[in-house]
Amino acid sequence: MGTFLLANMSNQLVVLLHGIARTSRSMNCIARVLTKHNYAVMNIDYPSRSNTIDHLSEGIYQQLLTYPEVKDKKIHFVAHSMGCLALRVLLEKYKMQNVQRIAVLGPPNQGSEVADFARRIPLIKTFYGPALAELTVANATDHPFPLPPGCCHVGIIAGNFNVDPICYFMLTAPHDGKVTVNCTKLPNMADHIALLTSHSFMM
Repeated sequence: MGTFLLANMSNQLVVLLHGIARTSRSMNCIARVLTKHNYAVMNIDYPSRSNTIDHLSEGIYQQLLTYPEVKDKKIHFVAHSMGCLALRVLLEKYKMQNVQRIAVLGPPNQGSEVADFARRIPLIKTFYGPALAELTVANATDHPFPLPPGCCHVGIIAGNFNVDPICYFMLTAPHDGKVTVNCTKLPNMADHIALLTSHSFMM
């Protein structure tokens, strides 16, 4: 279940979504900073390797509904990697009217060549589960995820530093070791920035 960090009675709720094969602990640093700045924070934990992104988004939404008086809050999201894709599906399915700002870190919005490679290896494919195929460039082209609604202000943070020597040869620079800077972009984004950080540690 999600971790509640109730800093005050603020009506500003920030919901955090981790990436594939991670847990809410990977977003703890962001949660602490937001709490210090007087935001209410919900750091959601979901079983990212267990099912498709569509199914995972349903579980995320059900957790979100457990937050006290959530429909009365102004909601913002911070999502890392695959969490961005789950968020895009969630916003399309549930038409939440109180979502305002979205910040996403290293999102494979146009897929990742690393996922294309990894899904061809049975052991890796089994480890990451059904969602891995949805992170590929081919899937992003053939079955694109819905765009965030136009009412939301979407800011994207990409990384341009790689610490993985294998992925270095798979991707076109600049990239963060998992996703190229260009593949993080969305046509309706409000802002985009590339920072000297890697995919695994940008949180």
